[in-house]
Amino acid sequence: VFVLVCGMIVVSGIRLVQQAEASSANAFVIGTTLVVANTLPPYVGTLGEEWLAELPPLAALLVTNSVVLSVLLGVGLSWVLLHLVPQRSTED
Repeated sequence: VFVLVCGMIVVSGIRLVQQAEASSANAFVIGTTLVVANTLPPYVGTLGEEWLAELPPLAALLVTNSVVLSVLLGVGLSWVLLHLVPQRSTED
């Protein structure tokens, strides 16, 4: 049952990515989120339990859980790119 639920979540995520507007900002958010979420938790695992025990609980959750990390990073990057970075006009 767990594999079935995970597969449904992955398919749903792929459909959402396909529906997104093809832009540099969206590609940056998707790429950065995938790279960080898939590389940071395994790297933190190599640093040892002592280092991880020194972190506050929320920070430990962020650096060890790829789902929490990817959701927060994706939402944060999307918000920054949509609201804080000036949009270039496509009119020439």
